[in-house]
Amino acid sequence: QPPSAASIPSLGTGCPKAVRARMSSWIACCVQRRALTDDVGRGALCDEAAVDGLVFHDCAETEAELQTMSLGRSSELASKPREIPDHLNRDCTDLHVAQEVLKKSRDEWFRRMRKLRIEAEAEFESEWANLSTARRMLKANIGDAQRAVKMFVRGLELRAQHAQIFRSLRCEALCDVRIFGRDLQGHPVVYMCARSQNERLGLVRDQLFVTFEAACRLAGDMGTVAFVVDMHGLKPHLNLDFQALKATSDMLGTVFAERICRITVVDFSKAAQAIWWVIKQTLTPTTREKFAFLSEAQARDYFGELFDSDLHETICRTFSINRDPGSTDAARAEHASATTYGAPLA
Repeated sequence: QPPSAASIPSLGTGCPKAVRARMSSWIACCVQRRALTDDVGRGALCDEAAVDGLVFHDCAETEAELQTMSLGRSSELASKPREIPDHLNRDCTDLHVAQEVLKKSRDEWFRRMRKLRIEAEAEFESEWANLSTARRMLKANIGDAQRAVKMFVRGLELRAQHAQIFRSLRCEALCDVRIFGRDLQGHPVVYMCARSQNERLGLVRDQLFVTFEAACRLAGDMGTVAFVVDMHGLKPHLNLDFQALKATSDMLGTVFAERICRITVVDFSKAAQAIWWVIKQTLTPTTREKFAFLSEAQARDYFGELFDSDLHETICRTFSINRDPGSTDAARAEHASATTYGAPLA
């Protein structure tokens, strides 16, 4: 945030040197971010070479700090997997728009709560209804503030409907859905195992929501989460429930909007194509591009580039035990508990 205008006389010779330096640093930050935003609008992020050139500087206090913060940034980005860095979510220039989205969303939500004479849920959800959420909603709607407000309020409605699980982050663990580490870029990674699913999707989805929420809290206000969806052993009849799929997609597209950095689907079978066809209809083109469909062998190589050696070994052992016809439910559950990042669900 720039220095308060009321606190400085001008940017001319009468303005203290330190204040002029701070103001010019802030301007440099916003101008550079605006240039990046314009490039994104022209599709620059589709070009791998453009991604390497993206640079964002936090607002420095002096010109010297700004110059220091830029050193080595290009080489750092070049050494990482080619995906949009999370820090590009931080935009000084859209702050006032996000504030308006937040205000209108809160006003509409509390108006509804007063009409229904409900206060407890409103007080709780105000913790989630913050500026970072407003910025994510804006990004999900490509800057359309009106649509962002509608998405924001819908997200509040869904969180109120599932208030208990979001408060406690506890639910019955019915299958292997867990956070099992962080990738080399710091994204929490959620693993989902189709073979372990023995209940219909409508019963399992609370576990998905709780795990995703826990991962988002690890990622931070504007951070994103990676998913590994292992489709080996899929039981299609447990997931061909359009109502449950729609409800799950609604939650992912509102409460968890702009929270996914990539979804790697492993061993995608013909039996899963019907499920994918249903899900795909509810996804935006941007979200669809975050999916990658790989064989197990391809996934082992792919994750060797994204994970450190310990996490790579864990995912490879997980693939092996889930494909071992002799492995028991108890053995797989024990492995899942031993390789969960953080406290396993109750």
